[in-house]
Amino acid sequence: MYKLLADPIEEGGIWANATHIVQAKPGAEPLLTFKTTIKHTSRNKLKLMAGLSTDLNSQKPEYSRSFPIFSYQGGSRYMQGGTSNADKTIEIGLDVTDLLSYVEPGQEVRFFLQVVEQDPYFEGDGEVVAFSIIDYTNGEEELISEQENISIANSDTTLLWVNKVIDFEKVQITTEELEPATVYEPYSFQLEATDGTPPYEWSFHLEYAEEEISDPFPAIDANQLQPTNDDDGYAMQIIDFDFPFYGKTYNELTILTDGTITFDGNFGYIRDDQAIMTNCCIAAYCSDLMIYPSEDDGIFYEGDETHATFRWRTSKYDDPGFDVDVVTTLFPDGSIQFFYGDDITASTDWSSGVSNGDGSSFLISSIAGSVNIPSDYATQVSSEPFPMGMAISQDGTFYGTPTELDKSWNITFKVTDYTRISNQKTLVFSTELVSVNDFVITDDQYVNISPNPFNTYLNFSVLGKSGYYQIQLSDASGRFVQTVFNGYIESGKSIRFQANGGLKLKPGVYFLSWTNHFQTGSEKIVFIK
Repeated sequence: MYKLLADPIEEGGIWANATHIVQAKPGAEPLLTFKTTIKHTSRNKLKLMAGLSTDLNSQKPEYSRSFPIFSYQGGSRYMQGGTSNADKTIEIGLDVTDLLSYVEPGQEVRFFLQVVEQDPYFEGDGEVVAFSIIDYTNGEEELISEQENISIANSDTTLLWVNKVIDFEKVQITTEELEPATVYEPYSFQLEATDGTPPYEWSFHLEYAEEEISDPFPAIDANQLQPTNDDDGYAMQIIDFDFPFYGKTYNELTILTDGTITFDGNFGYIRDDQAIMTNCCIAAYCSDLMIYPSEDDGIFYEGDETHATFRWRTSKYDDPGFDVDVVTTLFPDGSIQFFYGDDITASTDWSSGVSNGDGSSFLISSIAGSVNIPSDYATQVSSEPFPMGMAISQDGTFYGTPTELDKSWNITFKVTDYTRISNQKTLVFSTELVSVNDFVITDDQYVNISPNPFNTYLNFSVLGKSGYYQIQLSDASGRFVQTVFNGYIESGKSIRFQANGGLKLKPGVYFLSWTNHFQTGSEKIVFIK
C-alpha cells in the first residue's frame, strides 16, 4: 500500500521509505562475465569487486567496480542462507561488460576478482573455489584461472586473476572541438559519437582526487546545530560563500545526522557506497548514526567567507557507547577536507566519499569501511575547475549560460553505449569577451562607452556635437530596466554614472541606449560582479 512508503520500519513501513522500478533492457546481453564459486560461513563479511590492469604482471587492479548486492549483504549466514554444509558454497555470475570501458579493442589485460573480507572478530572463514571469465564477443569462450581453492584472507583483500585479449567494438566520441561561448549568452552544442551499440547516453566525467594531509583535527564545539530529529534528522545551514560542487554552486546545505552533507533540504538514507553513488552528497562518515545528548553528542558548525566546518560527535543508532568523531571542511575553491578523530569505534558498517548522484561521477574514499581508522587521519579531495552554469543532456547537448569571462576549461565528456561500455574525451571549452566597440560611430557623432564589461560605473562621453541626452538601460530581451542619465553632455566631456543606480543587477548582457536631437543609438554592454 502507498501508506507503507510513509510508515516507520518498526510499524511495517518499507526500508528507506522508497521503492524502485526496474525495467529490463530488451535484448540486452553481456559481452563479458565473471564466474566464481565461493565458500564462506558468514556472507555479510564479504564484498565482491571486479577490476583490471593494463600491466599483465600487476598484483592489483588499476580500475575496479563494486556490486552493491554483494557488499556485506545478507546477514551472518552461509552463502546460500541455509544451515547445511552445502549452503556454504555458491556459484555467482557477474556482468562486467562495463570494465571494457578501460580497455582498447584487441588489448590484452589482466582481469581481477577481488574478495574483500571485513571480519575483525574472526566470525567466518572461507575460500574462493574457482574463478573464470567468459567472453561472449565472438561466441562463448571461457578462460579458467589457474588459481583455485584460495583461502580468503581475514580482514583483507583476496585477489584472483586471468590475462585475456577481448575483441569488441568500442564507442567513439567524434567531436573534435567545441565552439567558443559568449559570456552571459545562452550556449548549445551537440556532441557526436559513433561505433559501439547505440543509443548513447552522455554525461560529464567530473573526477575528484584524494590525498592524505597532516592538518590538525578541528575540534569545534561552540555552535551546535539543532536537527529535526536526533535519529534520521537534518539541520539547514547557510554558509558565507558559494561552494562549487560538480558544476553547481551552493550556499545552503543540508546537514544529516547520519554524517553527510546534501543539498536538497530533506533527510536521505545515505549509509553505504551505493547510496553515496546515487545521491549528490559529501560524506565523511556515513552510517546509521544517532545523537545521544546524554553522551554529549552533537553536530557543530564554524565558518566564515574562507571555510565552512562541520563536526559530527555522535553514536550509532541504538548504541550510545559507539563513538564517532569526524569533521568535514568546505572551501570556496571547491576543495573538501575530511578529518577523523581518535578512538572512533571499530566498524565496517560505514562509508565515505563525494558524489554527483548520477552513479557515474563519484569518489569513494580509500579508507571507507575500514575496521580501524589511523590516529589523526585526514584527507583532502579536490577536482579540476568546471564552468558554472553548464550542463549536458542525455542525448549529448552541451548547454547553459556561462558566467565567467575570458576563461577556458578542460572538460571530459563521457558517452556510454547500450552495452554499458563507455569512452571519454577531453575538449577545451572557452568563453570570449562580448564583442564591444569602444567608439560607436554614427552619422555625425562619436560616442565612447567604458569600461565594458563593467561592475559598478560606466563612463559615457561624446566626441562630436554637444547636446541633451537621455540614456536608458535595457536587459538582453529589450525590456526597460531604468533611465541612467537625462541631461546635457558637452562635447569631449565624460559623464560617469552608476549604471546599477541602486538596482541589484544580475550579471549578464544589457543594452545601453541613448537619444538626442541628432540620432539614437544602442550598444551591448556586460555587467559582471
